Amino acid sequence: MFTDRQIRNLKPEEKIKDIRGGHGFGIRVKPDGTKIFFYGYDSPVTGARRFLTLGEYPGLSLEEARIKHGDAYKLVKAGGDPLEIKHLEDEERRKTPTVKDLIDEYIKKHAMVNKKSWQEDKRCLEKEVLPLWGRRKARDITKRDVVLLLEGIVERGSPVMANNALEKVRKMFNFAVERDILSFTPCYGGKRQLSPIL
Repeated sequence: MFTDRQIRNLKPEEKIKDIRGGHGFGIRVKPDGTKIFFYGYDSPVTGARRFLTLGEYPGLSLEEARIKHGDAYKLVKAGGDPLEIKHLEDEERRKTPTVKDLIDEYIKKHAMVNKKSWQEDKRCLEKEVLPLWGRRKARDITKRDVVLLLEGIVERGSPVMANNALEKVRKMFNFAVERDILSFTPCYGGKRQLSPIL
């Protein structure tokens, strides 16, 4: 089994070089010097030889790579295929809506249908929320994100807008829960609603 010092001292060669450390765990050194931890295994599902990338060194430490390898190794021993699971998770993640998608659906299917002031909802969400969260997955937004959003609005001297944004964001996420787009709203901490910032 190699050590952290040995990994640091690995030098790139003209061709890709794989160094194995047992039970399929290894590190790949590319000609450009990139070092990638991997797990090579025979899939218990398909029987094919698989190659699971665990992460790039030093962003992923040797200790963290060993933990990820250990989890994947146990899964294979139990009859699972970590690469198949990763592909399913990635596909599921691609299908989940971004905040931009959620804003669009909320405006079209709720605000425009139920509110005379829907344009205010649209303006507020597109100005205050879209620039910060637009590309993020809606399910990844946390209560902390909401707090930071509101604090940022207050800090620029617009506490009334902060309360207005909270109202719109809360309604949008409640809409998402009601339509089964999300399983929770980040505008709640347990059973308590996030308090307006004044």
